[in-house]
Amino acid sequence: PLEFPVDPELIRYGADWWHQILQTRAHRRVEEDWFAPKTYSMAIEWLERNYTRPDFFLWVDMFDPHEPWDPPAWYEAMYDAGFHGRRFEAPTYGLLKSLGITARELKNIRARYAGEVSMVDASFGRLLAGLERLGIKDEVLLIFTTDHGTCMGYPDDNGMLQKGHMLGADGRMMAAGKPAVQPHQWFPHYGGVCH
Repeated sequence: PLEFPVDPELIRYGADWWHQILQTRAHRRVEEDWFAPKTYSMAIEWLERNYTRPDFFLWVDMFDPHEPWDPPAWYEAMYDAGFHGRRFEAPTYGLLKSLGITARELKNIRARYAGEVSMVDASFGRLLAGLERLGIKDEVLLIFTTDHGTCMGYPDDNGMLQKGHMLGADGRMMAAGKPAVQPHQWFPHYGGVCH
C-alpha cells in the first residue's frame, strides 16, 4: 500500500515514485536484498568467473549512499539506536527551518545516511576480501569517483538539507516531486555538496 512516513510535501519524490520505492524494497529480508550489497556481490561473482583473464575491466556503479536513506535497521542503530519519530528517508531539498525538521529528527536523518555509508563500506570490504581471496588484490587498479555530497544541516551547510542550489519562495525544492514555488532563491553549493 502507498504509505508515507512523513507529510508527502516533505518527501522529495512524488507519490508514484514513492510507491515504486515501496514496491521495490518490499521483498527485503537480508542485507544482500539492498542495492549496494547485491551489486558488490554480483561484482565478486563476475570476478570469480573472469579473474584469470590476462586483462579485464570491471565498472561497478553504486547508486548508494543515496536517498531513500533506508539502510537495514542494524546500520541505522549503529548511529541512532531506538529512534521513535518521523522518519525522513528522502527529505525534500530545502532549508531546515522551512521544512520544520527538529534537531532530533535531523540526528536521525544523519544516522540513516551514515548507515547507508557503512553498508556500502561493508559491501566494498567484501569486494576487497574477494580480490585478496582470488590472489589479484595487488594486480588491480581501483578508481573511485562520485558526483556530489549532501548537506546535512552542519554549520558550513548554512541551514540547508540536501543539495538544493535553487529553492522556491517557501524554502523548498522538489517537495513531493513538484517544481519549486516562484520566485526562486539561488544558493551556492555549500561544503557538504562539494566535498
